[in-house]
Amino acid sequence: MGAFADGFRRLTMFIMYFIALGCSVVTLGIYAYFAASQANHNDTVSKGEKAVLGISGAGILFTLIASFLTLFFGNKGRFLNFICAAFDLLFVGGFIAVAILARHGASRCRGNVNTPLGTGEASNLINNYNIRYRTACKDNTAVFAVAIIAIFTFFLLFIGEILLRAFHDRHETSHLRSEEPVNVNAPVVRRKFWQVGPMNRNKGVTYENHGLVHQQPASYATQQPGSYVSQHV
Repeated sequence: MGAFADGFRRLTMFIMYFIALGCSVVTLGIYAYFAASQANHNDTVSKGEKAVLGISGAGILFTLIASFLTLFFGNKGRFLNFICAAFDLLFVGGFIAVAILARHGASRCRGNVNTPLGTGEASNLINNYNIRYRTACKDNTAVFAVAIIAIFTFFLLFIGEILLRAFHDRHETSHLRSEEPVNVNAPVVRRKFWQVGPMNRNKGVTYENHGLVHQQPASYATQQPGSYVSQHV
């Protein structure tokens, strides 16, 4: 059941990363077309358009890497889980910025419209461009829509990374408890955030004649006439 639940979580997150990838591709494709059209007509590409291109391009690169890691290496380790969760949260903010920059697309594209290629009557052709203002407005509407989808998708992925890490921590803890004895005298061992594999919480525990032997640390033994060893059967 645990393996099935882990596989289901990984597959779900892979699908969500694929959706976020699609949103990034659509955004980059449309704004790359706007930027290329402006460059061909010697028009200035605005800083807002460049920001959208940068955010969507980075989103494509990140979602490709994260989807591969999630699908084939579900237990990415604490460090990689932290990195993925942090980038998920960053892209939530990034696509909020994209939605704000493409906010003029949140309209019916009728009458006077504002597009990255200029402002004018929806039915008119844009000066020096072979498209109408309505077409450019609808393209901007598509970017606004996929930006909203990407915001919610990256936020759910952020929550999913946290839950996936908690699942693997709980699984490792239960596995250790089922296979290793608990030494009440052993010092508390805390996992470092960069550690990936299971850790031994019971340092100093050995088996002897099917019984548990608790051994005092060497520093304590040197302070006493003899070492303290208690035998529990």
